[in-house]
Amino acid sequence: MEVSPLATTPREKPADDWLMGFFQLIDAMDADTASQAFADDGTFRFGNADPAVGRQQVRDNISEFFAMIAALDHRITGVWSGDWEQGEVKSVEAEVVYTRRDGSRTMPLPVTSTLRMRAGLIQDYRIFMDISPLFAPRPEDPEPAGGRRPATEPAGGAR
Repeated sequence: MEVSPLATTPREKPADDWLMGFFQLIDAMDADTASQAFADDGTFRFGNADPAVGRQQVRDNISEFFAMIAALDHRITGVWSGDWEQGEVKSVEAEVVYTRRDGSRTMPLPVTSTLRMRAGLIQDYRIFMDISPLFAPRPEDPEPAGGRRPATEPAGGAR
């Protein structure tokens, strides 16, 4: 029987172990299990998109993003911990490579994530990155009729 990396809270495991387990869930595109790391009223915000509020909306938001890609792979380059008024805050620097649904891949894209924790769960998770290369037309893409490419960014801004 495999035990979820979220079976223990960050206080019970070193922060690096918990974070590695969380990002493994993201890279496995397991929105159901990853969303269980959030407080019932937790928030998730990717770039300038509207925040998802509540565990169900967070799961739905993450699932919608995963449906647009074939895979993703994080390489964590730095982790810092501190405190905020409700508990621990973690800052994670990484590079992420996205695989598009057509099998092409992005170059490694820099990303910084901030996770504010409360009682061992994510209260607020914010991702700061420029995701436009994932949706940008590539030179090998055929030019559409009329010479204009349709907008390919998801509704509501980048996720």
